[in-house]
Amino acid sequence: MSYDVPDQELMTPGHVACPGCGAPMAVRYALKALGEDTVLIVVASCWSIIAGPFPYSAVKVPLLHSLFATGGSVASGVKAGLEARGLTDTTVMTLAGDGGTFDIGIPVGCLDDHHPSRASQKSAEERHGGDHGCASHSVHCYCHCCVS
Repeated sequence: MSYDVPDQELMTPGHVACPGCGAPMAVRYALKALGEDTVLIVVASCWSIIAGPFPYSAVKVPLLHSLFATGGSVASGVKAGLEARGLTDTTVMTLAGDGGTFDIGIPVGCLDDHHPSRASQKSAEERHGGDHGCASHSVHCYCHCCVS
């Protein structure tokens, strides 16, 4: 296993995150690890604006915005579409904050498999081997980001 950090930058200067925000650095290194054959699904969060206004973007990979409770469903659909086109090696990464993970989205803490957001998470996990995790400071506010 190699622990070398690639030189290729898939996140550019010019994002609009708050000064001192760690989210751009987290995504910068996640993209370095995942490579350019990656699609980002951004659940409604700070990242909805951090990447920059359309048609500009601070990331050099395709980026798709989704609603709070639909990150898993959107990721699952994107992955299925890519596979239908024969693009089986493309990584689909979902970015969600604690609001989209535990509060409004409720995918991890909800025990009811019929809840729309829990079904969304299960869809991504079962169909495509995805996983959803959240690293947060446990405060639903506008100064964090989680990579799932």
